[in-house]
Amino acid sequence: MTRYIFYSGLMLIIVIANMLFSFNFEKIKKNIKLNSENEALKLNLKKPPEQEIPAESIAVSYESFDELTPIEKNMFDESLKINLNTALVDQLMEVDGIGLATAEKIIKYRETHGQFTNIEEIINVPGIGENKLHGFRQAFTVKPVEGMKIEQRAETAQSSIIDLNSADKKTLCTIKGIGKNFAQKIIDYREENNGIKTLEDLLKINGVGEKKIEKIKDFVVLKKYKKTKVIYPENVPPKDINESTYEDIRELPGITPLVGKAIIKYRNKNIRFSKITELKKIDEIDLTTYTRIKKYFYIK
Repeated sequence: MTRYIFYSGLMLIIVIANMLFSFNFEKIKKNIKLNSENEALKLNLKKPPEQEIPAESIAVSYESFDELTPIEKNMFDESLKINLNTALVDQLMEVDGIGLATAEKIIKYRETHGQFTNIEEIINVPGIGENKLHGFRQAFTVKPVEGMKIEQRAETAQSSIIDLNSADKKTLCTIKGIGKNFAQKIIDYREENNGIKTLEDLLKINGVGEKKIEKIKDFVVLKKYKKTKVIYPENVPPKDINESTYEDIRELPGITPLVGKAIIKYRNKNIRFSKITELKKIDEIDLTTYTRIKKYFYIK
């Protein structure tokens, strides 16, 4: 009996202890939750509210600019132009009227003859005429590159370009690709045709092809042909009419291509001249011409 009472009391104590523990645990959880909510509320109260800025309050300011003076405008325009002395192929092709082939010719001309000294010099580039010059003035500028004076470049360019319509035989022979025979043919052609108008005219000369023109085109220019007055000096050494070549005969005053060829033709037909007066038998030589040129020949 006593043991029964003991165990019943023990069970009652355990139940009461369990109830007290459960009550305290729920109270602790509730306190923790309340504390967390209070801390979050404090943080929100400290944070300043975001304010929305009205669109009409946003002001945009613009800085005004004065118009360019004529000098400033000119400097600006010049800065947009392409320098002929530094331009690459792609830059040259940006200009109207210049394709790949012409751009490469400009570069080649510059590499061969040195820097451009003025815009007008561009007409010496094969394929570019005076009709394109005006437009190029608006697109190009010429600024020297350090390392060479303008005066030196001008002398170099002028000395390396030869006018096919005025140069003598000796000068023509200084051009790479032109020998004595070709030089004489050039002189003959320009005298017979009142000058050379284009380089393509040279194709009309026997034995001259496009490759030959390609070799010389960067070293020559074509200016207006001026027919020179023939002078018949007395102190010119005479030549043997039976031994002289066509080129030798053409060096004499008054011997035109027509007359020179006629003399050679007559000599080949008759083997040789027996006397100078036979020149009068040649149809291409009139009495006036005969009188002027007879002193320049002799017969051994």
